Amino acid sequence: MHQPAPVPSAAPRRADAVRNRQAILAAARAVFRRDGLAAQMDAIAEAAGLGVGTLYRHFPTREALIAVLIQERQERLLASAAAAARLDDPWAAVTDLVWQLATFEAEDRGMADILAEQYTRTGRAAPGMAALLEHLGAVMARAQAAGAMRQDVSAEDVVFAVCGVGKMMRPDDDPGRWQRLVGVFLDGLRGAAASDRLSSSGPASASVD
Repeated sequence: MHQPAPVPSAAPRRADAVRNRQAILAAARAVFRRDGLAAQMDAIAEAAGLGVGTLYRHFPTREALIAVLIQERQERLLASAAAAARLDDPWAAVTDLVWQLATFEAEDRGMADILAEQYTRTGRAAPGMAALLEHLGAVMARAQAAGAMRQDVSAEDVVFAVCGVGKMMRPDDDPGRWQRLVGVFLDGLRGAAASDRLSSSGPASASVD
């Protein structure tokens, strides 16, 4: 009796698809980090060792690929914000989150530029970035309530300052430059709070004969 031929398992094909998608995302991260907004799909396919057709089967448009990269980055930043919020020391929570943001800006200029371009084009932060601002605001409010930092600074002020440091960095810059600048910025936030406390106590009264 004739037996039907066995149907090939779909598992290998699914495994190949998963590997290809991972290779594309890894290549996209590297190419966008290198080329910023000028990154092209054919360069990403080449870096992944895949054909352009395979790339487009996974991501039909450049915007679809960028959307996944943005989501990845936002999830990492939100995880950093959540970790900072769990620190007992209010000032340590602020510094931890600021360093996380600064590291992102300095080491992934391509994605930082994409997020900035999106904000400029739409006039509002992406949902994940809006959530990050809320987390940062809550962390800062705790530090301000504890008298650990100046009162007149908002979460947006901090993000703009950190982004400004990253925007000024050039590929051939001393890698320690942005770290020094962020350190100066943090010293200013805390130093201003200390100065405010001293000035609010008033000058020492002088005795008059």
